[in-house]
Amino acid sequence: MYYRGISHAVYAICRDEGMRGLYKGLGPTLMVNLIIELILILVMVFNCF
Repeated sequence: MYYRGISHAVYAICRDEGMRGLYKGLGPTLMVNLIIELILILVMVFNCF
């Protein structure tokens, strides 16, 4: 499905899947970002000493 713009995409997702459809996949994305940030912080901390 192609959307004509951001507002059309948000409208279509809310219409078809409800508000929860906008947040699908947010949990796994946040977990991956958390792990990556943790690794970067650890690398920076251990490189400073």
